[in-house]
Amino acid sequence: MKVPEKINNSDLLMKILGSQVKDINEISNLKKLSLDYAIMRDEGAIALAEGNLINLTSLDLKGNRITQVGALALAQGNLFNLSYLNLEENEIGDDGLISIAERNFTELKSLVLSKNKIKDKGVIVLAQGKLNNLTHLDLGSNEIGNDGVIAFAQGNLVNLTELYLDKNNIGDQGAIALGQGNLVNLTRLDLDSNSIGDQGARALAQGNSVNLLTLYLQSNKITDEGAIALAPGNLVNLEKLYLNSNQIGDDGAIALAQMIPAKSLTINLSYNKVGAIGKNSYEKRKNKSVTIYF
Repeated sequence: MKVPEKINNSDLLMKILGSQVKDINEISNLKKLSLDYAIMRDEGAIALAEGNLINLTSLDLKGNRITQVGALALAQGNLFNLSYLNLEENEIGDDGLISIAERNFTELKSLVLSKNKIKDKGVIVLAQGKLNNLTHLDLGSNEIGNDGVIAFAQGNLVNLTELYLDKNNIGDQGAIALGQGNLVNLTRLDLDSNSIGDQGARALAQGNSVNLLTLYLQSNKITDEGAIALAPGNLVNLEKLYLNSNQIGDDGAIALAQMIPAKSLTINLSYNKVGAIGKNSYEKRKNKSVTIYF
């Protein structure tokens, strides 16, 4: 893939930066840039990558119509001190993600790639890429399925503490892989709006994610069976559990109300099938460290 030839990149870069710098010589002093919805496209990404932004640590390029061409330029550019990169709502796809994953961004800790048409191909490369210092990764609202998540769970991103996989195509097999994988440092896991059922919920409950504080499982396919499995599982450090908009009834609610968290636990069970029996059981519970919203 060839990056288009640069066209007056210095002038374009100054135009993009606007009032953030007065002179081209000041560019190297910049630490943070927020350029969301500037609609700079690939040409702007190339100008940024080739600019003298050697001290930049934070770059927000949300909503700029950047494709894999711009992503490649960013990966090959002078942005080697970045610790935060936001490319949400662009069009980098698998090829763009692969370019970023294979770049030695040794300082990169936080990467936001939601809404980028990313599929399994890109995630599989990411799992074995060079971004092993990441602690925060957002891949929400893409097209990632079980194969990508299985590779991801077995990859080298073991320092992750926050992982967002909401609004993808992940089912039980993907959830099982996450439960059995090596992402043991996760404190926040977002699996909202996927296709995870009871098997996936059980695997997460019995898995390695013992450090989880927040787990999002709303808008999946979890029934009483999955809720009952979650209750006595390994997630003893949970503080927030989102199970709203599933298919959980009274039996699941009764089991969840009996959970014994390390501290206090808030559970969202709104928009399920919990009736009077489940709600009454919750009201009579002995363990007041669990709060449930119906």
